[in-house]
Formats: sequence, C-alpha cells, structure tokens
Amino acid sequence: MVFSKIKSAIKAHTHELIGSSLELAPFEIVNDRRQSFQARKFYGTNLGSWFVLEKWMAPSMYSDKCASEAEIDAVKCAIEELGVDGAREKWNKHYAEFIGPADWDWMRDAGVNAVRVPLGYWVVGGVYEDAVDSTPFGDSDVRAVYADAWAHYTSMIETAGQAGIGVLVDLHALPGGANADAHSGVVNDPPKFFSSSSKMDKALRAIEFIADNVKQYDNVIGIQIINEAAYGNASIAKGFYYPEAIKRVRAIDPRQQVVVSDGWDLPDFTAWAADKPGVLIDTHVYRCFSDKDRQSSPHEIIEALRSGDGGLTSHALVGEFSCVLDGQTWGRVSDGEREHLRGEFGRAQFELFKRHTTGAFFWSYKFEWGGGGEWGFREMIESGCYPRNDLRQSNAIARGQSQADAKQAALGPHVDYWNQNSSDEMEHWRYEMGFDAGWADAEAFFNASGGTSQIGQVDEYLAARKREHESAHGSSGFIWEWEHGYRAGLDAFAG
Repeated sequence: MVFSKIKSAIKAHTHELIGSSLELAPFEIVNDRRQSFQARKFYGTNLGSWFVLEKWMAPSMYSDKCASEAEIDAVKCAIEELGVDGAREKWNKHYAEFIGPADWDWMRDAGVNAVRVPLGYWVVGGVYEDAVDSTPFGDSDVRAVYADAWAHYTSMIETAGQAGIGVLVDLHALPGGANADAHSGVVNDPPKFFSSSSKMDKALRAIEFIADNVKQYDNVIGIQIINEAAYGNASIAKGFYYPEAIKRVRAIDPRQQVVVSDGWDLPDFTAWAADKPGVLIDTHVYRCFSDKDRQSSPHEIIEALRSGDGGLTSHALVGEFSCVLDGQTWGRVSDGEREHLRGEFGRAQFELFKRHTTGAFFWSYKFEWGGGGEWGFREMIESGCYPRNDLRQSNAIARGQSQADAKQAALGPHVDYWNQNSSDEMEHWRYEMGFDAGWADAEAFFNASGGTSQIGQVDEYLAARKREHESAHGSSGFIWEWEHGYRAGLDAFAG
C-alpha cells in the first residue's frame, strides 16, 4: 500500500513511470579510450571525506562547537564563526589540498586504475539550485559556501584522467538520506528519501545535471545514483527510482554506466541487473560489523573468503571494504599473529574480488590524523597487507608463453575429456576460436594500461564477442565450446 502511494505521488513529478522493467541496448565493443576505462577490472580506493565530510576522517572541518557529525552542521558552524566568505575559503582549501599531486602519483605507481569519489547533492547545488532548493543545503549562505565545489570535483576528474585513473562519480548523499548515517549530510532516522516523491525528483534532476556535465570525460567509469540504500527501501528504488535514474542518464549519455546499491540484498539485485547491460551493483563487504563475524576467528573469515564466491559476479563491484576485523575477532588470536593474519585477510579479499567481480574500492585512501590503520588503503599497501596491482608478474608475457602454446595446453585436455565422455561430433574448432578471441581481448587491455588492467565485465565482453562469432560462423548446439574457449583464453593470458 505504501509503495503504491509513493508510485502515484512520483508520477506527478516525473515524465514517465516505467516500473521495474527496463530494456537497455546490448553492450557493444568499440575499443576506444572510454571503454578501456569503463570495462576494465577496477583496482581502486575511495577518496572519502573529500566531497562528503566524515568527522572521524577530517575532524578539522568541524569546529569545537559542532557536536554533530553531519556536514550541514559543520558548514553552519563555520559560517557562524568565519562568515560566509571565510567558510567558503575553508571548504575550497579542503577541496584543493586534501588530495594533491603526490597522492595521484602514489596511486598511479601502486597500480590504482579507478577511484570512487563520494559527493553530496549539495556539491552540485552550488551551481544548480534545483538540487538543493527546499533542503537544509538550500539556504543562500550555505549554498554560497559550495559555489566552487562542483568546479573542484570536475577538476579532480581531469586530474585523475591525466594519471590514467578512472572515476566513479558516487552520489553518496541524497536529499533526506538513503540511510540514517551522517554521511547523508543530515542525520535522518528513519531516512526520508524513499518516502518523498519530491526528494526523489530532486535527486533525479541532480543526476541529469551530473550526467550532462561529465559526459565529456572519457575516464568517468560510471555514475552511482545511491549509496548504502537502507535495507528494505531498495525495493522501492528498484520499482521506480533505479529504472528512472538509469533512463535519464542514458537519455543524456547512452554509453554511461550506472551503479546502484544492493540495499544489503546482493542476490536479489544481482538477478535484477543480470539483463541490464551497463548497470552494476554496488555491494559493501565488511567483515567487522555482524554478530557472525564478531564470533568468528580471523582464520575462519579468511578461509570463507578463499573457499567461496560470496555471491559475487561480474555484475557486482565492491564499493567499500577494508582490512578491519572486530576486536572480538582479533581477540581469538595472539597479538603476534595479528600482522601476519591481517596480510592474509587482505590478500584473500584481493583474490576474491579479482576472481569474481568487476572490481573493488578500499575504504579509504586519506585520513587527516594518519594512515588510517586497517581502514587506510595506502597504509595497508605500504605495510604489505594488501597487494599492489601489477599484472606483469604472472601473465603470459612474464612466463614467456606464446599464444599457440597456451592454446594447445588448454585445448588438449578439453578435447581428451569430451572425446572420452561424449559420443557427439563436437565442434572443437569453436573452442579454439573462442580461446583466440579471449586471449586477444586480455592482451589488448593489458597493453593499453601499461600492465594494470584486465577485463572486468567478462560476461558482457563474452556476450558481445559471441554475437560476433555467431554472425560470422553460425550458431549450433556447441556454441558453449566457444564460450569455454573464450574464458580459457582470458585465464591463460592472465596466468
């Protein structure tokens, strides 16, 4: 009943209610710079507390008089103490200096090929009043503080592109809040976004503004339209907000990828996105908050990561994770074991995400007060607890293995198995052609990135290449041999 009322209210504010079905054009391989950014496996970090403040990460942005952790209170306190001009200067200084040239150099050298950069709707509101009108950030003095914020954000995109790094534009904070946390800019418990047609409409118009303003940048890998949708409310989003946002982005930029929150229900949203090319599911994988994790030992958590897939697929990206385990978990081992096990934990996550997703973003890169400990991407890499991204160590080029030799090594067992287990007249030539196509695509991604990229959206690439193969060579009951060959070619090149 509540959902039907919300749908009816929304319809009055939007141009077309499209429901849960959404037809999107098939993924096409065009082999340009933009696709090399978008379709590769993302190895990256969040740049948290840059364009959405979090007090524990950037405490200097909050005055001593500001007890709240919400950004709206931080900016109001700054206006009261410094005036509008002084507050704007303070915010601009933060935007200009929080991440600097040395940080981009370090990320590039560590093999980072993508960053997820949260922004609040108020960042857009500094130049697009519709985004903040009738919200706490719509006050004229508050809006004036953010007058230059969007320019700083687009400058960040340009700088990242110069370093060969893609940017996931993450609309992290929505009017009324998609959840009850302070990173929504205002603390609303319960969150009010999903119960307000006007707030959804406001977010949709902000998304249109963003899509139009970032379409010029080849290194924008997608627009995330929501972060950590509260459990249960994501079903409302799936019924209207998600399809409508996707439709509006694609109307402006047909090739732009759209990222949605799984609402803490990954299986449901993975199934929903399976037939939607260019739509990725953002899931957050933390192993420190649930009772189950607190009651597990580090060894048990590490083994679970190594032995399963966590329900992850190439339609999923891990928008946030860390090397943090709860104190109760660490209490099950000695202090002397912690550093070693922390590294095992980090590497197990790395391998899981590398095998089963389109990429992952550590939370987070930068903290004012130090390296961030087990929350800190840079500290975890420099301490050896999380691997750098360098595909040059184990691939076919490093092994000195030719494509012909690798293909024969894969083809032989395939042919032997099916000759022994099937009386059908197989089409092993399709396997060979699939292998060559997979190897060629893997090599192209590797060469284009200087050794930091492989295909992330494997299912989409496979489907597109299979269509090409069927167009040229016809289909049959053995097209699966081509598919197996394609995956074998990818795996053989990667090593």
